[in-house]
Amino acid sequence: MKRFGFPLLPVVVFCLAGFHSCELFPDFNDDCDSTKMIDVKEPIIYLRSVLPPGSMNIDSDITRKLANATHVQVSGSIQKVYCNGKKSGYFDFSPNLYPGDYTEAELTSGLFLPQPYQYKFQNDLDKLLVIVTYKAWFSDGAIFESHTFTDDYFFKDIKYEVNQIKYYIKLDQLLLETQWRRVSS
Repeated sequence: MKRFGFPLLPVVVFCLAGFHSCELFPDFNDDCDSTKMIDVKEPIIYLRSVLPPGSMNIDSDITRKLANATHVQVSGSIQKVYCNGKKSGYFDFSPNLYPGDYTEAELTSGLFLPQPYQYKFQNDLDKLLVIVTYKAWFSDGAIFESHTFTDDYFFKDIKYEVNQIKYYIKLDQLLLETQWRRVSS
């Protein structure tokens, strides 16, 4: 019988471990498999920002209404986070809204930011990470900025506006719960 020049057993064990690596290292994305959607959804989504017309706790000296601001800048970003934690589709935004151009009802129901976003949802745990900061300018020269909000929105959080035929995420809770600080520019 001929003898090999190297040990065969370690090579065989290494090959078998390589072929069965999934069994040696369990899959930690079981939640992703169990929450997979039957149909893939890919809506075109708008962000909708509420500018409450009532008094807000913007300035400790003067009761200010955000609806009386000359303009409000909504700055932030939106990004897709897959069920497994992978991130993609990052976009910045920074439009200005002019509260004086809208009725109280429109400010209360929310104004659509101009840029739409389209993301594919394949899993109930896929989400959109939205980060937003508001900055408001008033006619007396005062400028106030909100703290920065971060919130997750899942497919179930996306709403549909029948009259405007748009899917949207409403940013109402963010602005209603904010703390404001006076800034110089």
